[in-house]
Amino acid sequence: MVIGHGDAHQMGGKDGQPAMLDAEKILNPFEETALEFIPPEWLSSFPGRIMMAVHLVADQQPRSLNQLNKVFMGNPFVGSSLVEGRAAMFTDSRIHNDGFARMLMYSKPFDSKTMDDIINLDIGYEEKQLQRAEGGLGPTQAGRIVRRLLEVESYRHMALLALPLAKALHPLMAEMAHERASIMRSLHNPTMTYEEQRALLDRICKLTARAEQTAAQTQPRFSANEAYHCICQDRVASLRMAPIPGVQPFPSFINYRLDPARRTVASSRVRLQRQCESLQRASDLLRTRVEVTVEGQNKEVLASMAESARHQIHLQELAEGFSVAAITYYTTSLLGYLVKGYMKVAPGTIPVEYEVVMSLGMPAVAVTVWVLTHDSKGSVMALFQPKASADAAQDRHKSA
Repeated sequence: MVIGHGDAHQMGGKDGQPAMLDAEKILNPFEETALEFIPPEWLSSFPGRIMMAVHLVADQQPRSLNQLNKVFMGNPFVGSSLVEGRAAMFTDSRIHNDGFARMLMYSKPFDSKTMDDIINLDIGYEEKQLQRAEGGLGPTQAGRIVRRLLEVESYRHMALLALPLAKALHPLMAEMAHERASIMRSLHNPTMTYEEQRALLDRICKLTARAEQTAAQTQPRFSANEAYHCICQDRVASLRMAPIPGVQPFPSFINYRLDPARRTVASSRVRLQRQCESLQRASDLLRTRVEVTVEGQNKEVLASMAESARHQIHLQELAEGFSVAAITYYTTSLLGYLVKGYMKVAPGTIPVEYEVVMSLGMPAVAVTVWVLTHDSKGSVMALFQPKASADAAQDRHKSA
């Protein structure tokens, strides 16, 4: 939580004239602060921690550069005129012993009668603006400027919150970059085994998860930092600041403080994002390599299975040959028994010898067995052929 404290001295005396301050008040306007009139328990009741605290004094007492130097106890200070020269602000942007920064605002006396006359005058815009500037600020206008100045200080401090986080990321990102470089070098090794590739993929996955987790944790703070910086610049622009001779301008001081921090945070954010993208590309590359390796292994397995199938076919054909021979042998033996029996029952009916009959019958039996075996094999294959053809047609249809 950001808490700002402002101390506004009397903006005018009687009849709109500036209140006269004694010499001590001129040189030490922060001697008395508004905090002295606030109960301590009220301030301590705020939740959270204080991010910014400022004593802001607003008066109509002009001061020379020497007097301003004494007001800020010799510390270098910055300042600018505000709203076309109708006011000015000065600050040394230091945290003093009481834990507060100090800011001094001076505004020209406000003359309501003069301002009414200016509004009614029929003059050009630039001349009217000049006369308005010479007329000073009213209480409401001064209050808005005080609020703007406190907002500038608040958002300036909030815009610096991401800087320590960005700096703390540098060693982590350097470590991740070194690990990523090691992984990329390993990817160039053409002799990596499948197990080594899987181990390398595990390393990439762990590193990617670490980078993504870091990005998720820092993204809200980095995004808020950009928003705070833009708001701070908008508030500075709304004050329409102009340089004061002999004093460093307040906008240049703001830019000097915020721009390096903004660039550091933006650099860390971009670097972390690129780290995640690079790791993702390396992971995709290694996954592709693993898939190619697996496909090669699958191809080798399929080739081995095809070779085994060829051997099995050869063995099957050899077994079929043995089967034909065995069936022919046993069939011929059975026919031999029949021929012998017939020749004994009806001798002389067969004009040739038994051995001649068997010699002539064996080739016929062998051919018959071979034809019947192949016909049976064709019938069995025909049962599965329609299903295989249908599956192939369905696969072609899906591919189309």
